[in-house]
Amino acid sequence: MKIKLRRVEYPYHVIHWKKSLPFFFNHRGVLIHRVHHVITHTDRITGKPRHSSVGYWCGNTGNLSKGELLSEPPESRLLCTLCEAKATAAGELSADILVGHHVHLGRMKPVKTCCQDSIN
Repeated sequence: MKIKLRRVEYPYHVIHWKKSLPFFFNHRGVLIHRVHHVITHTDRITGKPRHSSVGYWCGNTGNLSKGELLSEPPESRLLCTLCEAKATAAGELSADILVGHHVHLGRMKPVKTCCQDSIN
């Protein structure tokens, strides 16, 4: 199922996608994200497409060539909690409704790995 995408103002030469699959998996990442918008960047002189980027509801972005759009998150992965919260707060259907079953949510938590013995 494809969803209607939001349009964002972009200061460069781009093509705004109108529809997309609702989830994105960045092969270098850990979480699955909800798709907010997808744009194809074009050469400002020739107008030819160069690459496409995916904007997530949480505010991050990814390069389409380094990941894949998905109709549903794999069961072995967690959906970004912030993406889900922002998408549903904006009136989008929940991930559970989009895929027809419960989707597990998760987040990344920074952990200090140096200077464990110091007070700072």
